[in-house]
Amino acid sequence: MELKKIFLTTKKVFWSLSILGLIPVLSTISCQQEFEKTIPNKAHSDSVDVIYGKPKVLYVVVDGIRGQSIQAVQPPNINSLLNHAIYSWVSLADEGATEPGTNWASLFSGVDKEKHGVLSDDFSTNNFDTYPLIYERIKHADSTTNIRVFTTSSVFKNNLTSDTDESQLVADDDGVRSAVVTALRDENVGFITAHFSNPDKVGAAAGYDESKPAYKDALLNFDKALGDMLNALKERPTYQEENWLIVVTSSIGGAYPVLENDNTIFSNPVAHTFTIFSAPRYNRRFISKPFIGNRFQGD
Repeated sequence: MELKKIFLTTKKVFWSLSILGLIPVLSTISCQQEFEKTIPNKAHSDSVDVIYGKPKVLYVVVDGIRGQSIQAVQPPNINSLLNHAIYSWVSLADEGATEPGTNWASLFSGVDKEKHGVLSDDFSTNNFDTYPLIYERIKHADSTTNIRVFTTSSVFKNNLTSDTDESQLVADDDGVRSAVVTALRDENVGFITAHFSNPDKVGAAAGYDESKPAYKDALLNFDKALGDMLNALKERPTYQEENWLIVVTSSIGGAYPVLENDNTIFSNPVAHTFTIFSAPRYNRRFISKPFIGNRFQGD
């Protein structure tokens, strides 16, 4: 899945490039005369007077949300990100994954299971020495970056939080929300990961579809928690001096009968996720499902 392989590897991803162009000077010459206009023979010093905000990241990962379902419920806080975002309701997790561990490894290493080696929630076969997690890469680029992780899963905490300054295992999704809101009050924090799991638990019991009231409520509760975190972020005294990238994505969808099966991975509800990259400098860009041809009809 293209979107899920574009995850951050260093803080340099937030730095913009300034390009200085050369201005050609057009002159008319004659065979008998010197140039009518010449460039004065003076020493010049070019400089770029641009101030960039401090790069920071809020990375929100949620288990068990299908892109189609979250789009259908029209969550207000998620939708508030879209005017300045690159996003898709049809991003994809690993087609063969039945547990989120494989997809977590992909989301935090930037490579698929053939490289990172995690095939389930068992991380004993991981190849993170060759394909490091994002936190190691960030610390390598800037060791002063303050990285914090809050999760409801001991598997997540025990296997994906090395090279962080703080990692907390909390009781439930509300605990994640509360911990993130508190962390955002610290001016020094640079990278926060929030891992939510309740939609997956509810979907497993009630069905992974917005037509199921319990699942719909779980989606809206996740959106409300996201809203609280976004408000806390914007209330930071230094917010205007900072350059925040907000990433919101589901690690895995959930099994549910699909009405239209095009016989591709896009009809696999377990692999069906959503992904949002939001930053003030982004224009709105929606990435839709690619054209996969017309189904064969007839005998």
